[in-house]
Amino acid sequence: MNDNNNLSLASLCSNATNQNGDDFVGLRFVWDESKKLYSVRVKFPVGYRVSESDVVVRDEILQLMSILRKYGDTQSLLPDVTHEISKKYNSFPIDAYRRIIYDYLNRGGYYQEYEETYVSRSAGKVNWSRTIRKEKPILQKNSVAYLTMQVRKNNYTDKNLITEISKYCVYESFLKLGWLYKHKLPPKPNLPFNKARYTTALNAKLMSANQDSDKKLFQSMLDVVNFLGKRPEQSNTLYFGTNRFEYIWEKLIDNNFGVKDKQSYFPRAKWELYFNDDKQSSALQPDTVMKKDGIFVLDAKYYRYGATGNPLHLPNSSSINKQITYGEYIANNPVLSKQAKVYNAFLMPFGKNNSNFNTDANYLLIGNAKSDWKTNENSYESVQGILIDTKHLMSIKPSFHDFEQSELSKTIHQGYCEHIRVEE
Repeated sequence: MNDNNNLSLASLCSNATNQNGDDFVGLRFVWDESKKLYSVRVKFPVGYRVSESDVVVRDEILQLMSILRKYGDTQSLLPDVTHEISKKYNSFPIDAYRRIIYDYLNRGGYYQEYEETYVSRSAGKVNWSRTIRKEKPILQKNSVAYLTMQVRKNNYTDKNLITEISKYCVYESFLKLGWLYKHKLPPKPNLPFNKARYTTALNAKLMSANQDSDKKLFQSMLDVVNFLGKRPEQSNTLYFGTNRFEYIWEKLIDNNFGVKDKQSYFPRAKWELYFNDDKQSSALQPDTVMKKDGIFVLDAKYYRYGATGNPLHLPNSSSINKQITYGEYIANNPVLSKQAKVYNAFLMPFGKNNSNFNTDANYLLIGNAKSDWKTNENSYESVQGILIDTKHLMSIKPSFHDFEQSELSKTIHQGYCEHIRVEE
């Protein structure tokens, strides 16, 4: 029994703190040579509230894996200083492990060949009923003869080989993710691992498979075999995750709240040169632009204020002034604003009902930031500070985008109205 199976799933989980290098989000596997098992730890992003029930936590871990897989890219990979970890992130076939586990549990055992494959040949183990149906005979005086017959292609060795590969893949998959399903680790295969033989067999199965489910399974098995062939047996610490969750936070905000054509809202500039051709400078690029009862310029800030309640962990003057510039550019552009009010907001993570903010709201207004070089008479001249419940943000489905945008719009409007009331 895997030692991780004896622990609650919640006990394997914790939150990144974003301080003293504790910024990794994802799954970490450390090989214990004495136990011949992986020790697993799961890191959730700042503000994520992990549940207690194993059934619920399993879904939360699967959701985290899905978010990392969907939004992870070259920006959010682990940084160059841990280049070896970055490579492991790229090559770790976690989806293949999951698919193999699901197939094993649904099938009730290893994959085995049940259907015979036949080809038209002149020799071999003949299936006469298929031969009579499919082959054209040559008529003789008192009998018929067949130059080619229906011969069984798959032999007993073929069947054993695909089962042998299945055993390796199932063992490897449960070694990595069996703890997630509280399932006993299947026995390790006794035969030596043979990458060349296994990949040849699986590629052949991929070519001949007709059902999409079979193709996905064989591809998953091939991914696992290729991964096993790249490294020494169970010797490395493995990671599936990122040290730069701020990039994923930005994408979550943009995906749930943003317009698709935000490039038209980018403030641009250029050099008009006397001794060279004019030079266009790179545009300022706000993270997200939302249109909902106004135009909202949203800056995704994966800061830890929502976890600490410490004002030192809020965006600084540079971020505030840049955000005001975004809003001012849009408000002063009649084509973009079209008489709509423009608002600014910082969106930061938190977990509702925590020790610093006792609320069950998914969106929490915590104040506004303003600059001393503006009159603060316009809606875009202050930046509303909004905390978003991290678990809620990661759970939003596309069908709820319109509702969630309305909820966020209400919270930002509330902040602006509060700001106007204080000014008066």
